[in-house]
Amino acid sequence: MTFKESLQYDLDNVFFDSEELAAEHIIDGEKAIVVMQDFVYASARTQGQQGSIINKKESATNKGSFLLYIRENDVKKLPRKRITAKSTINIDGKNYFIEDSKTSGGVTKVIIYLYQT
Repeated sequence: MTFKESLQYDLDNVFFDSEELAAEHIIDGEKAIVVMQDFVYASARTQGQQGSIINKKESATNKGSFLLYIRENDVKKLPRKRITAKSTINIDGKNYFIEDSKTSGGVTKVIIYLYQT
């Protein structure tokens, strides 16, 4: 098995496994298996707790912010066909603002914030 085959196997059978890390969500009306992680937790972990230094009171800006991971092939099945920054996305009936979106290795990583009207 090559490295790329091994990576794809791990993505399909561990990372995007609904019994391990992923869960089924409704994105823009379509079912998709995704991984959602609280952005404040992820930021603090990867930036050495800088998030708490910058925003000691954890303002409303940080509440409802997430990292979303979705397979590139699953994105193509959505009505929108692409996830682009500076737009909105509906996940499980809630609207989120897409801050950033990058695709690498067949996985799209999206930073989203709960959209408040």
